[in-house]
Parts: sequence; C-alpha cells; structure tokens
Amino acid sequence: MSDTKEKLRRRSQHRQPFTASALVFEHKSETLLRARTADLGPDGCFIDTLNPFAPGTMVKVRIDKSGASFEARARVVYSLPSMGMGLAFYPVVPEQLWVLHEWLGNAGDAPVPDISLPPAAEDLASAASLITDRKKDVHCEALTTLIEELMDQELLSEEKGNAILRTLGRCPEK
Repeated sequence: MSDTKEKLRRRSQHRQPFTASALVFEHKSETLLRARTADLGPDGCFIDTLNPFAPGTMVKVRIDKSGASFEARARVVYSLPSMGMGLAFYPVVPEQLWVLHEWLGNAGDAPVPDISLPPAAEDLASAASLITDRKKDVHCEALTTLIEELMDQELLSEEKGNAILRTLGRCPEK
C-alpha cells in the first residue's frame, strides 16, 4: 500500500466493527445513498457503498440501529471505488455524542473510547445548560441550520461557519 493511502487510513481514534443502516446525502448533487456502516468510532465511520463520493466531499450522514439514530455533518476523507468511503465527523453536537457513546459502549467487550464534548461543555452541568439553551432559543436553532446550509452549499467557508457555530453554542435562554 502506498504511503499516501496509509496516511488516509490513519485515524485519530480507534474504530470498532459496527454494522448499521446509513443514509448519506450530498447537497450539491442532491444525491442520497442508502448504504451500511462497516466500522464506527467517535470521530468517523466507514460506509460500504459501490458508488462512494470523492475525497473532500461534504455530506450529511444518518446512521440507524436498534431504534436509535445518529446524525452529523461529515467530510469524505478517502474513497475506494466499488468498496466504500471513510467519513470524518465534524464537531458533533452533545445530543448526538450520547448516541455514539451508547453504541460504542455496547459494541462488544471493548472499552468505551474517550468521547469529549466541546470545550464549552466539558462537565455535565455545562453540557446540560448548552442543550437547554439551544432547545429554548429558536433563533439559535434557526441560525445554526442556516449556517450549516451555507457551508453545505460552500457559500460560507468551513472556518468562518464553524466560528459562528461556536458562538451560537453560547446563545442565552429566551
């Protein structure tokens, strides 16, 4: 295997085998792939599909298993024609981290990986406050959706969009 492919396959955190149904949506072409996962970790997953998206493509992914769903924005890190693609999740909202934690903790006897919340929500009280604030402030929720759409359409850079989203994470209660 070439050095380039080996670097693409390196991950920041361990993944474990995990099979679940997945939907992967690419906004520009409005393409929706129905696929399945092969592995999962707190920072990404591998999607089995015959028609993977090109590396660098921004997507939204939804993974469903045992009545629970996980949704996140992701970037295609590498693509293997007729096999699948590796996705790296973007900073995942705390509500979704709990789904990952539950799945990864129940997937065999492997120890639960360290899944850290964003710096503003490192302790449980802060995380609860952040979740409560976002649910109570419909303006923050609407702005978050708008910023994510602008980034998906590449009308707003990832750097600026993520900076705005970090600020929105500190929205006050209504």
